[in-house]
Amino acid sequence: MRGILPYVFAGIYQYFRYEPQDFELDLDGEKLDVAQPVVLTVANLTQYGGGVKIAPEARADDGLLELVVVPKIEMVAFLANLPRVFDGTIREVPEVGTKRFRKMRVRRERAGALQIDGELIEADEEVVIEVRPSALEVIVPG
Repeated sequence: MRGILPYVFAGIYQYFRYEPQDFELDLDGEKLDVAQPVVLTVANLTQYGGGVKIAPEARADDGLLELVVVPKIEMVAFLANLPRVFDGTIREVPEVGTKRFRKMRVRRERAGALQIDGELIEADEEVVIEVRPSALEVIVPG
């Protein structure tokens, strides 16, 4: 099945299977404790696949990454706010937190899978995410 429905079904399925854990973040030297989020994502672009606008303020060329944290909320509130991830107003949900940064150290209770650009990888309890200016060489036709 193609389109947005597989994402919706996968999200609902994972909502009920989710095993929460706490996170300790260090964003450019600022400490932040995050209690059992349902989504903790880092973006350098505005969208996920399927048109989900998870980080509407993110920019690919500003040298910053954007943290988006969504706490676990009741299913009714989740469904009521679902359209906001498509219309770019996710930041208007009071429970959603965002923060821009260059380097983030993430510590969590246990190792597990992370998703990087749609691919699942196994990762340790501690992960460092950072911007590396000019690290990507791009060839552009003249």
